[in-house]
Amino acid sequence: MSERIPDLMVERLALGELPEAQAQTLRARLEADGDERLAAIGRTNAEILREHPPQRVAAEIQRRLDRLEDDQRPARAGWLVWAPVAAAAGLALVWWGTRDPESGTSPEVIARVEPPPSAGSGDPSVVTPPVADDGPEAIYLKGDPQLIVDRIVEMRPVAMSDRDPVSAGDRLQVSYRAAGMAQGVIVSIDGAGVATLHFPADEGASPRLDQGGRIPLMESYELDDAPGFERFFFVTLPDDEPSLEVAQVMDAARTLASEGGREGDLRLPEGWRQQSLLLLKPQTAQGEPPRPE
Repeated sequence: MSERIPDLMVERLALGELPEAQAQTLRARLEADGDERLAAIGRTNAEILREHPPQRVAAEIQRRLDRLEDDQRPARAGWLVWAPVAAAAGLALVWWGTRDPESGTSPEVIARVEPPPSAGSGDPSVVTPPVADDGPEAIYLKGDPQLIVDRIVEMRPVAMSDRDPVSAGDRLQVSYRAAGMAQGVIVSIDGAGVATLHFPADEGASPRLDQGGRIPLMESYELDDAPGFERFFFVTLPDDEPSLEVAQVMDAARTLASEGGREGDLRLPEGWRQQSLLLLKPQTAQGEPPRPE
């Protein structure tokens, strides 16, 4: 897999949505690579604000809301959110309103953008993930760590489920939710028998997990032409002690990869939690479609 900082991560950095430690590391990576994307977003922001002064935009939105209120009484009132979004898409102004139960019509949408990834349900017992596609929103119970893999399609993340198809050249973004777990390691194995460490950065690095919702890894990954499958594992421990040994997880991944790796668990000490996500390549090494489950 080849590594590249995904555009979505750069945009989240510009929006101030990343944890401070992760933001500092990402800025250093961008500067070291001579990557101009963050500076380009800053220039775009300034241009957007020049072309769409906040006072003028707010006045236009209020005018439309007033007109909508006159047209749709006795429909219940909605609520308004507007903000310039630091992304190449430009200014995003969204009005989410409640549906009129009698007319069945929805309020006018001035412009549309996906809600920010940190949007929550207001209920402390659940965590709501960001929307990855146009499908139904998923709700996850707190307390369960989660491994999340998205395929990047036209700059948008598409959530992957177990046994979804992928192809060489697809770019994947791996994320996790720690859900209170203190330590974690993310690895993958493929049909060529290769094991790859995704988190932490190397076997000598700390496996401490960031808390606070969905945490995307610093790089996205482009799939190579390894046949058959790509399988991701998320190994976690709830406490700082005992230490989760990254090298031990990698050894277990290499062993499973050498045995085929499409089925079975990593052989790890008792109490080390693990979950996996299997993605299927369209053809196996023998040129046959993957066998059904």
